[in-house]
Amino acid sequence: MIQYTLDQMLSFALTAEHGSFAKAARASGKDRTTISEHVNNLEIALNAILFERGNNKLVITEQGKALLRWSRGLIRHAEALQSFADSLSFPEQHHFKIAVDMHLPSEFILDVDIAARKLCPNITIDWIYRSRDEAVEELKSKTLDAAIILRNDQSSKLIPPSGLMACYLGEVKGRLYTAVDSPLQEFSPVNFRDLADSTRYVLQSTSDAGLGERAAFSGRQVVLNGIELVVKFIEKDGWAYLPSIPMLDNNPKVKVLDANFLNAHWSVGHVLMSRSDISGEMYQLLLDSIKDVYKESF
Repeated sequence: MIQYTLDQMLSFALTAEHGSFAKAARASGKDRTTISEHVNNLEIALNAILFERGNNKLVITEQGKALLRWSRGLIRHAEALQSFADSLSFPEQHHFKIAVDMHLPSEFILDVDIAARKLCPNITIDWIYRSRDEAVEELKSKTLDAAIILRNDQSSKLIPPSGLMACYLGEVKGRLYTAVDSPLQEFSPVNFRDLADSTRYVLQSTSDAGLGERAAFSGRQVVLNGIELVVKFIEKDGWAYLPSIPMLDNNPKVKVLDANFLNAHWSVGHVLMSRSDISGEMYQLLLDSIKDVYKESF
């Protein structure tokens, strides 16, 4: 049989954190007597001394320190349970399907997922790859909930379709990459002609958006699905434009290729597309997490 209450554990944890009943009372919005009674009754129920009392000062005991670790875990689980219980009584959506562009590294997706679940423990997010056109169509048909898509010169001037909202997220800087021992490195910094004789490996999202054709530079282009796959190919031959991310910069088999026609980083811009028909705090917190992590990452 459980010998304690959640209120007792909350009062104990607050007292341990603040060092006095009075400060714990102010933090909780309860009176000092209530906090003191909770802790005293908890000690009686557990037959343990949690604080040494003297000279108007509380010092947590070894028993108290051990219990504090368990109480914090209990409180976290109780808060998560409360959040889930609240979601049962409201029609708010908590399972979302988000499309992302292939230029975004997996670390970014993971960081967004962690940030969103920290704010909303009951949220579930499906992450999938979609081209820009596919994402917009699925948002319009309501089979997607949001999408991070590539921006180009045309899309930056367009008003979002009816029922959708758009937010310009920013840009991911990129570079040209080859294998460390690529013959192209001998010509660094390369010119357009140097690249034209070598295979270019292109991310599928770049090709689908039409950006690959606009900056072909090479007589032979190979479209691949995912950054990791592109890296595997350029380790053997050819070159690719890829986002400058730790996975590439820390890879000993690939190297940045300097170009005399680039005075600065190339970059690709991203737009966050969302639906205006989805309400609720959880959806807004998810969108805010995407914006915040993107700003911090790139």
